[in-house]
Amino acid sequence: MNLDLARQYANSGHAIFPCGFDKKPRTPHGHHDARPDAAAWETTPDALIGLPTTDHWVLDLDAPVATSKTALCAALGVDWAWLEERCHLIVETPGRGLHLYFKRTPGIAIRNTQGDPAPGIDLRGHDDTGLPKGYTIAPGSRMADGRVYRVLRGNLDRLTEAPQELLHFAVFKPRQREQIARDEALARALSAADPTEWLGIFASKRAKLGHHLSAPVLDANNAPGYRGQFQHDLEQEETALAGLTDGRRKFVFEAAARLAKYNKPELATKDEIEAGLLKAWTACGGESDYGADYAVGAIGRALELGANDELPPLARRFRER
Repeated sequence: MNLDLARQYANSGHAIFPCGFDKKPRTPHGHHDARPDAAAWETTPDALIGLPTTDHWVLDLDAPVATSKTALCAALGVDWAWLEERCHLIVETPGRGLHLYFKRTPGIAIRNTQGDPAPGIDLRGHDDTGLPKGYTIAPGSRMADGRVYRVLRGNLDRLTEAPQELLHFAVFKPRQREQIARDEALARALSAADPTEWLGIFASKRAKLGHHLSAPVLDANNAPGYRGQFQHDLEQEETALAGLTDGRRKFVFEAAARLAKYNKPELATKDEIEAGLLKAWTACGGESDYGADYAVGAIGRALELGANDELPPLARRFRER
């Protein structure tokens, strides 16, 4: 039973929420429904314990761990022993992967990623205010077959901040890292600065150059390809949103934010993005449950906030139109 453990987390002030053995939330709004309350486990005492990444973030290494460790250390340019010493809480997952927990660095946003900073490595992070972008299953949680999220060392209440080498990968996107590697002056400025200043320095450098450092140059020859890529991506977002029952409000915002990169260079209009997502919003029941105005507002905010995101590579996954 996970009931006793849920009570311990709640009594310690940790916001938690119940998950099934498939690790999916059993709450209407996923990790957004987390509370320092174990009442949900009174009726479902075996439920796994979802733990939002609020005061911490997690580096997730998939099995086989030896392969993931090698890829991670090669990307960071460090030894595993060096990194292990700097992580206070390490948890072995039931699938024989590892979760490395790090304390939130105030003012730093940690990305949610898959396969970055290296293959087999994921990040579960938060925004710069500590608002969680995701969750993990809490240390100590027990699966139906008895396997446990086993703590190898440390505890959740005594975490350490991540070293700058790891923070660099957690903060910057791959293309941004490529630009930093090519720009010695920028790299020196970042290495000498506090991590809370990194994005400001990067943005300042970008503004001086007058374009997005990490973006490809958009020209007339590229425009048709990007247009096709946008249509593909919009359809993907529509399909995913239309099939959701949980997390719809979060998803419609994030979907619009992902599509915002096409709106800034006028490859797609706001009305076009809004129309596609509202169609899916209606299909998943979002309009009846929360109203159309909620989605319209969320889409508008996301497009504004995502206006400076770089264009993606032309993946050519779409059918040319």
